[in-house]
Amino acid sequence: MPAVDSPVPKLFRAEYAVPMHCESCAADVTAAVQSVVSDSRSLKTIQPDLTNQTVLIESSLSPSVILSAIRATGRSAIFRGASGADPASHPAAVCIFESFLGAKTVGAWAQHDNRGVARLLQIDDENCLVDLTVDVDVPEEFAGSAVEFAVKVHELGDISEGAASTGDLFTLVGTLSAEPNSEKGLRRVQFVTESTQLKVWEVLGRSLVIDLAAAAGSSASQYSMCGVIARSAGLFENTKKVCSCSGQTLWEENSASRL
Repeated sequence: MPAVDSPVPKLFRAEYAVPMHCESCAADVTAAVQSVVSDSRSLKTIQPDLTNQTVLIESSLSPSVILSAIRATGRSAIFRGASGADPASHPAAVCIFESFLGAKTVGAWAQHDNRGVARLLQIDDENCLVDLTVDVDVPEEFAGSAVEFAVKVHELGDISEGAASTGDLFTLVGTLSAEPNSEKGLRRVQFVTESTQLKVWEVLGRSLVIDLAAAAGSSASQYSMCGVIARSAGLFENTKKVCSCSGQTLWEENSASRL
């Protein structure tokens, strides 16, 4: 009986903002992407552009896989968009996480205490990319251990009392892990995934909450952080390289401390 060929993967073009200084940088990024290819047909082209600090990739690889591969080289990477995507039907959103330690105390709402940012991009009708960088607060009893935090969308966008006022769970996005550290306190964590359970148009105005995984399903812990999910520039709608608020480049803004 003749062998049956597996289906050819569906290819699409996607652009990533990546800081590169020379041809050696471009070669490192190219090699990193090639290293995660298991089927040669799933990757057609990689086009680094040193002038514009971008990499255009035509492949069937998920953006989360490519972002993780590039970031493993020690470089920042930001998904800029996919060709053929209509911004009107494939919107984007952003969420700024804030810590609310002691939020129930009058006047203690720590609105200024930014801990990180999440970007949500509706890649297509079924898949939403969630890409976040955050400083999680690790309890003293977990010093020296890996700690898991739940990333979840809550029903309400009321963050007046931190995660405690955001209502019931809307959907679980995933779990991030803070690597072991010899001390308590803040640990920088990056988390990227695609979700078929999440649609940007369904979560705008709701809240995104990060809390100890052990606290999931119960009241918010003092180590929780949250923010309101707001509409942002969609795929290819915003080509800026510098944040007008801080003056930082996209990559500096993506990796800078939120403290």
